[in-house]
Amino acid sequence: MLGGKSTLITLLESESLYFILPGAKIPAGLLNKINLDGFLDPNLDTSGLLPETRRMENGLLVIPDYWLGNSSVAFQSRKKPLVESFIERKLRAEHSDFREAEEYYGYKFYKESERSHKLYVFFPQDPLAYSLFHKLSAVGLAPLRITSPAYLWQEKLSDLYEDFPQGGKCLIHLETSACHLYLFYLGQFLFSRKIILSRTDGDVLETVNQLNYEINQSFYLFSQKSKTGVDGLYLLSEQIELLTPLQESLGRDLTPLEKSETRDLSNLLNQEELGTLSGFSLGNMSPKGGYLSLTHKPLKNELEWKPVQHSGIAVGIFLLLLLLGELFFIKIYPGPDFFDASAGKLRAIGNPKQVLQEYAEALDAVTENRLRPSPAKWTFDLAASVPDEVVLKKATFETESEPGIMVEAVIPAPGPKHFKKYLSEFVQNLNQRFKPPEPLMEKDVAISPDEASSEITEKQYRVKFRISL
Repeated sequence: MLGGKSTLITLLESESLYFILPGAKIPAGLLNKINLDGFLDPNLDTSGLLPETRRMENGLLVIPDYWLGNSSVAFQSRKKPLVESFIERKLRAEHSDFREAEEYYGYKFYKESERSHKLYVFFPQDPLAYSLFHKLSAVGLAPLRITSPAYLWQEKLSDLYEDFPQGGKCLIHLETSACHLYLFYLGQFLFSRKIILSRTDGDVLETVNQLNYEINQSFYLFSQKSKTGVDGLYLLSEQIELLTPLQESLGRDLTPLEKSETRDLSNLLNQEELGTLSGFSLGNMSPKGGYLSLTHKPLKNELEWKPVQHSGIAVGIFLLLLLLGELFFIKIYPGPDFFDASAGKLRAIGNPKQVLQEYAEALDAVTENRLRPSPAKWTFDLAASVPDEVVLKKATFETESEPGIMVEAVIPAPGPKHFKKYLSEFVQNLNQRFKPPEPLMEKDVAISPDEASSEITEKQYRVKFRISL
């Protein structure tokens, strides 16, 4: 993986855009804040929008939930060309007002029952979304990933609760002046609502009655959409005094959530600016997180080709160095011409057995050299085995009595679940490419925290192992 650019994240909250450096290598910072209408103004001078825009890439754009629509359909095939062709035809037919929807969408399969799987599709459904995408692209900040708070919560809750993908779930995110409801079915986001609280200072009962009414209305809408009810409720709120009366009013148990450590984000934005994002830290919004997101299709194709390009560059450089080294060796240490030397020796010595012995030794040397493992092929296979999420730090090739490769790498991951996924993919790729005599196992990998990792972003793990060949 090649670096060089600083990765920023862009947050859209309360009609304002916030450009933030997460702080992987330098302290986190708010680069700029601008009103959305002002940013979309065609007369806006964007020359001073951000310092050194060319040295930055927009790793993530977080937009409001209501800017995204979603649907679930039965679809049997898992082949990518068939799935994407089906989705694009469906979007053209059902959302003809948004012709670009077929270039901006995300999808995943989820399990509905033991024998049934469904295809979950989400896409922008608000004209402002496309206007924002175009403007960001025009100023050189096209987002690599696009998501919303609901999908950040979906990932977070699935990590916290094993039963989250089962049945219907509701998250109640209660703030001082507003309440955000998120409804999920079988672990997939269905819809969200924002409720403005008409609360008189100190009147807890008024707040509870309003929430009881609005939450039950949302449950009714949920049952119409999913044909089932809500069987699990989570509450995120600093107003602990509301927990018991709200449980009694709803007649249901609420599972209180502990608020994430958001010091890094709250240092940059005040509580009113945070809004729906007040439950997250910058680490939760890492551009490498496992949450659902979508990417502009041409950009997605370009990103998918990047590992291949990097592998090709690495192999090309290695082969060039190999050829230069071979040329240098030939020029400095010219080897004997076996045929002329052998013919001269045959005439001078006149001993056929000795000549045949020398020919046999020369043939053995050539055969041994041809059978020697190829570092060039190893380099290509190793580069092709490294997932996008893994940063290869060092590879030592051993070609003597016990050929193998000693590998050191760093794996940034928001949590243990993602780390295990990335490591498993890396190990599986290596076994498929190299086919070692004894398959590499995850237990053979030495794992330690990376000392260079930042406390602000996701944790980094350093892994070290040897694969025998």
